[in-house]
Amino acid sequence: HDPAAQVAAVDNNGWIALMCAASSGHTQCVHELLRHDPAALVAAVDRLGWTALVHAVKRGDAECVQELLQHHPEAQVCVENPPGTSALHMAVLPATGDVNQRVVRLLLASGAP
Repeated sequence: HDPAAQVAAVDNNGWIALMCAASSGHTQCVHELLRHDPAALVAAVDRLGWTALVHAVKRGDAECVQELLQHHPEAQVCVENPPGTSALHMAVLPATGDVNQRVVRLLLASGAP
């Protein structure tokens, strides 16, 4: 089996392995997965239009966010899902009510509008 093809495989929800790792806080897995075509992986969106970065931000995981932003940050921070929600929106309007200041700073330092 081709490892790159397996890394980019999509499930029924449009998720790739990078999204699963980011949404679960598995920073080391994120790091390893990004060794395979990082530009394509960080640009991938699921059925809701969310990237792996948005999944990590939603979790409030600054380490995963930082790892993801080491690869084509400009392409990630400007992505908005169909209703117009970006990673920065998710960071400042979390469902839990707790804003992770470190995540917000990482996004802003990477050029989030």
